[in-house]
Amino acid sequence: MVEAVGLGAFLECFVSLEVLPLYLEFPLLVFTAFVAMLDAFAKNHDELKPAARLTSIVLVLIGVTLLFVSIEGLVDNKANLDGRDVLNQFLLPMWLTIGAVPYVYAVALWAGYESLMINFKIWNDRQRVPLRVGLGAAVELRGSLVDVAGFRGMAARRAVESNSFAGARAAVREFKEQRAADRTTRAAARRRLEQNTGVVGVDEDGLVLDRREFRETKESLEWLASCQRGT
Repeated sequence: MVEAVGLGAFLECFVSLEVLPLYLEFPLLVFTAFVAMLDAFAKNHDELKPAARLTSIVLVLIGVTLLFVSIEGLVDNKANLDGRDVLNQFLLPMWLTIGAVPYVYAVALWAGYESLMINFKIWNDRQRVPLRVGLGAAVELRGSLVDVAGFRGMAARRAVESNSFAGARAAVREFKEQRAADRTTRAAARRRLEQNTGVVGVDEDGLVLDRREFRETKESLEWLASCQRGT
């Protein structure tokens, strides 16, 4: 929504008020798209950083040139400028965004519940789960796209095995409580990591206080061990 009414949207609308001749606009569009792709590619490769700076400068020059062309055109044709039409052009992205949000949400929610029902079938020997289970989960998930997408694995299995409306709701509540507890634990771990950064010493369990990179290193070693075992 912010992107639809922000500075970028305003500049886009302002520049589009003055239309270039087709024989200029089409080649410029192709050239700008090509430079933009080069810029995106170069910025992802350290060895191409000088090229990225060059492409960025070219894009800025194109933008500034179009801005001045639009200003000049508006000054020359200010007598024919329709303020209401200009306002409509600026507000159009916002109107389209507001209109599209409910549709996008509905489609995403439908896709999320469909994926959840497929996951339920996996835990139910590939059989359709009773309607009461699906309704119980849907009621407790309360239309949250994040919750619908995350309610998988053992939490979904418990809902299926409950075989009841209340049991499915209880499984969702347990899933939410567990996820909230996990978030709290991760937040506490991040705080400890920040507080102990650069601190020399050990805690009451004999563990080094400054544990930067410990978790990542352990995960990498566990992955290597798993690969070596072939599991």
